[in-house]
Amino acid sequence: TETNWFFRLSAYTERLIDLIESNELRITPAPFRDEILAFARRGLGDISVSRSVERAHGWGIGVPGDPTQVIYVWFDALANYISALDYGTNGDAYREWWRDVDERIHVVGKGITRFHAIYWPAFLLSAGEPLPTRIHVHPYLSVDGAKISKSTGSGPSPTDIATTHGSDALRWWITNEVSAVSDTDFTIDRLVDNANNTLANGLGNAINRIATIRHRTSHPEPPPPDTDPLPETANLSAHVAGALANFDRRRASDHIVTAIGDVNRHIELNAPWQLAKDPARQHELHRLLDTYTATLTAIARAIEPITPDLATRAIQQLANDSTTKPTPIYARLDADQTPLQAAR
Repeated sequence: TETNWFFRLSAYTERLIDLIESNELRITPAPFRDEILAFARRGLGDISVSRSVERAHGWGIGVPGDPTQVIYVWFDALANYISALDYGTNGDAYREWWRDVDERIHVVGKGITRFHAIYWPAFLLSAGEPLPTRIHVHPYLSVDGAKISKSTGSGPSPTDIATTHGSDALRWWITNEVSAVSDTDFTIDRLVDNANNTLANGLGNAINRIATIRHRTSHPEPPPPDTDPLPETANLSAHVAGALANFDRRRASDHIVTAIGDVNRHIELNAPWQLAKDPARQHELHRLLDTYTATLTAIARAIEPITPDLATRAIQQLANDSTTKPTPIYARLDADQTPLQAAR
């Protein structure tokens, strides 16, 4: 219906398909890759990259040499990824953060996948510049079954949730519960249940039990630095870090949940509180407490990227001598808790 400048996207159809199929341009998770491939295989038409000044009401960057047109916002916005890095002057930032690096990763919402996985790589191919190596797509959140809306302000504020229930609870819910491929619904009850099950009843309870036994049995010293944790937690931090680096939040949290379950079962099976009643088995008790302390410290370090405040309290508690009575590191949450109660 109007005259615009176009980008010849059609010329890059086969090249884009080849790049995506070969994973040279990696799109994750797989359902989003399949969606983009299906779109490209239907054939790409040329796209308008300008708008008339009248239609844009004068807003926008003018097209060089054509005072009747302004640049379409997505043509400009995508180019900002490199123009903001001094691309126009081949500056140090462009070389350091785009041209000369091994990975160039975009993390985008599912609603703008086509712009990042089709249009942007085609623009870069046209300019002869390096492409992104990966485009990681995330789905959306809803709140109590309703779409989150900027205009209506629907749903609780993340800041209020963090103030009331703690940032660790919110971070843990996002890591453990949010799906990588489908939309996820947030409720306060789910946040509270998730935090109570793993952070309070799981990790917090295990640390409190071991710290309390150490305090009651006069085993004040933390374990020697070379104390081995339980085999189940071997390389736990590396496994969690690897999953997080691959944007696999659920796998990262699953490693931690499994480790917490393993140490709690081990504690129940060996019942160190029973050993504490037998003076002849104190050496065995101390060795067991050292193993549990080392194991729980390994779990705390592994969970640190996800729940940093909780991890700090856990590591400090486990590193302290046991002359001071320990306090629980993570109190159970209440769905009806208010910010005033949280402050107390």
